[in-house]
Amino acid sequence: MPKMKSNFRGLVTLLAKNLYPEADVFVRELIQNAHDSIQLRRVQSPDHPGRIHVTLDEPSRTITFTDDGLGMTKHVIEEFLSTIGASGTGTMTTQLKQGAHCDVATIGQFGIGLLSAFVVAERVDVYTRHCQTDESWHWVNVGDDEYTLDPTSEMPDTGTQVVVTVNPAYGEFLKEDALESAIRKYADLLGVPIFLNERGPINAVRPPWEVAATLPAREREKYLTDFLDRRYPDSPLLVIPLHLPHLQTEGVLYITDQHIPGLNTSGFVDIYQNRMCVRPRDVELLPDWAKFVRGLVDTRRLQPTAARDNVHRNAAYRELKAALGEAVSVVCAPAKASPLRCMGLRRITGVLSPDVNARLWAVPIWGRKNPCVARCKMKGECKALTCPSLAASPV
Repeated sequence: MPKMKSNFRGLVTLLAKNLYPEADVFVRELIQNAHDSIQLRRVQSPDHPGRIHVTLDEPSRTITFTDDGLGMTKHVIEEFLSTIGASGTGTMTTQLKQGAHCDVATIGQFGIGLLSAFVVAERVDVYTRHCQTDESWHWVNVGDDEYTLDPTSEMPDTGTQVVVTVNPAYGEFLKEDALESAIRKYADLLGVPIFLNERGPINAVRPPWEVAATLPAREREKYLTDFLDRRYPDSPLLVIPLHLPHLQTEGVLYITDQHIPGLNTSGFVDIYQNRMCVRPRDVELLPDWAKFVRGLVDTRRLQPTAARDNVHRNAAYRELKAALGEAVSVVCAPAKASPLRCMGLRRITGVLSPDVNARLWAVPIWGRKNPCVARCKMKGECKALTCPSLAASPV
């Protein structure tokens, strides 16, 4: 029977450039691969600290991602790295969970994620050495159906090094500022230190809610507020920490101080999975009425799409959405007796439907950044329930 024919170079290009909508996604994918390799090595060596180094060489047009993780054997390279659609990380993670009954916090899928390099690359070199062998290997592919795999002496230490030779059309990624921005965008909270050109770590490493939990109670809100102030262009009027262990979710939300015009606006959250950002500014995870809420959540409950730039809208997604709405409502409930607080928020949100207004009546606003306090000449001395500074927007 005749077999279907394929243009391998065209297939790789098609998959890489259509599966991944943003060019900078290769940074996320290759850092995920490095992280997962370190996580797999920690199964055998629990005290292994792990480090990721990113090195930029503009004259040679290369970006190198180096980790001290598990490394790969020749068999793993041939089975997964050289097979389109195969996932070495996913397979090894599943085997470990079934065989050793351990939960390995991996994120990506190495064989699939490496495709992302061909969004920007004209050549990819992989040097690797497995932690249980003395052999090192060098794999090369230029985006077609042929690859080379040879022993090498250029990888003396355990781990993996991926060298991406960047196509001149994507020269913007050969600027250190642009590369650092992409690393922070996706991997700021990743639990492995990332160094760029030997400088760093340039990522936060520990998520803010983890750091806040170690602080005295009176300092926690200030720490979270400062973190949100640095991360987002607006400022928080109210910080809402999230701890949802039954949904394997942590995070922090906040009520924005910005005016939100009209009804066709939404709140948003940055969605992380195992501390790697998979969905910036998702506008569907919060309830429709929570348009004044922003923040970030880190969850292991949601299932990412194949491109890992979104998550599936399944039952787990809907359950988490309901839980986030409940978290906002519970924190805001103490303000029901203070109409003045609600007036400040309604100044921000504009004209709202009766259902949304009913929910907003519970939201506390009177605080250190209350728009009324900031604008009114009477400052904190005014006790009126109507205020000229709020007259510009209907309440």
